[in-house]
Amino acid sequence: VKRLHPDLNPNTTENEKDLFVKAQAAYDLCDLDILNEILLSLELNTAADTAVKPTELKDYVEKLEKNVSSLKDQIKKMKQQFPFNYEEKLADGTWVETEQKVLRLQIASLAEEKEKMSEYMLLLQVWKPESLN
Repeated sequence: VKRLHPDLNPNTTENEKDLFVKAQAAYDLCDLDILNEILLSLELNTAADTAVKPTELKDYVEKLEKNVSSLKDQIKKMKQQFPFNYEEKLADGTWVETEQKVLRLQIASLAEEKEKMSEYMLLLQVWKPESLN
């Protein structure tokens, strides 16, 4: 966005202004795919203006490989956290059924406890301590 911002680059072309609007919208929508396409477009335009040296291309590929590796590591870490760590369990129908039974028992137990507490509350509302005197 900074590379295309009209205030920072007063000599931008109409195409660059259009890309800036698209980049701003993609940024607001957190659409990394569109932002990457715009960045690649800018880099290709810059590359067309100046000859790309093989070493620069190699450095760029290495940078991309590092980014891909970093993203793979992040995905691996995410899969170890909730809710992703339940992916295999949720695919197991027996496990799901067992968990549902456990939850139904807990719900029934809590419903009984609620009923008891409701009865106690009714008794407390009816009970008049002054009648003990």
